[in-house]
Amino acid sequence: MWRLVPAIVGFIVALITPFSVGAQEGPTNQPSLAEQLVNALNGVFGVHPGMRANHPKGVVLEGTFTPSASAASVSKAAHLQKRKTPVPVTVRFSAGSGQPSVPDTSQMPRGMAVKFSLPDGSKTDLVLLSFNGFPVATAEEFRDFLLAVGASGPDAPKPSAIETFLETHPAAKNFVASPKP
Repeated sequence: MWRLVPAIVGFIVALITPFSVGAQEGPTNQPSLAEQLVNALNGVFGVHPGMRANHPKGVVLEGTFTPSASAASVSKAAHLQKRKTPVPVTVRFSAGSGQPSVPDTSQMPRGMAVKFSLPDGSKTDLVLLSFNGFPVATAEEFRDFLLAVGASGPDAPKPSAIETFLETHPAAKNFVASPKP
């Protein structure tokens, strides 16, 4: 199981964004939840200066998007409404893992993020993974998951921190055990 954890954690970058982690209450000298998550990722994958803590390897493309004529009939989403001109988009495809040197041919989930820059100045973001699922429901639980992974090397005492975490989080245990694309 230990060999699967880095690949599983690696493709989870998309949820570590300011809108998903929110503000943290408490003393101002405490790191924010976002900083705690990045620190936990660095604890699993190491620090790679100038690189993202997760999904550091990727490709960014720019283009335009024009919704189909019928898109507005199935969604009220701003980026799917009929427009006279296409909207600019930025798309990032990424390889899973927190390792910037992961081979392009590695068998692990992939990420894709799309940012639509709408005419009124607002943005719509889509964040996607090539696997339908996630090990935990909150940013705090994700931090705890990462900390457990980081504390569970091959020489860790048994039960390891990740084994203990998975025993108390059945959905995470199922996620870790399930086959990934």
